[in-house]
Amino acid sequence: MKYLTELPDVIAGLVLLVLAILLGLLAILRYAFATGFPGLEELATIMFLWFAFLGAAVAARRQMHFRLGFLFARLPARQQRIVLLLAHTCTFVYATLLLWSGLALVVLTIDMQTGALSISRSVGYSSLAAGAALIVVYSVIHFAREARKL
Repeated sequence: MKYLTELPDVIAGLVLLVLAILLGLLAILRYAFATGFPGLEELATIMFLWFAFLGAAVAARRQMHFRLGFLFARLPARQQRIVLLLAHTCTFVYATLLLWSGLALVVLTIDMQTGALSISRSVGYSSLAAGAALIVVYSVIHFAREARKL
């Protein structure tokens, strides 16, 4: 089960590695050989989207979101848990809206092709839906853990 939990981390890391190699190759092609390859640029854009949304999901799983620690630390333990429950609820609502929007974009763009790669534009937009779906799941898990402590 631990491997499944960390699968988004591994995929995001691999995407980042390939993206770094791809961008390095694009820079060499552009500045050393005065040429480019539009398909690689499109692929880099799509990979960046996947990295960004998988990274957001990984941050949500690790609970690395922004919080005002100096105020939070001054609250009594019970109030801290209530604030965490509220934060997880807000995260759930926002991620659900992102998921809904992402799915709508996927449906809207499924028949549209990219210019150079000629693949569906929905491949890039599906990163939003996938990342948001993971965040929804993680927020429910975190909410349940905090609710049991009350």
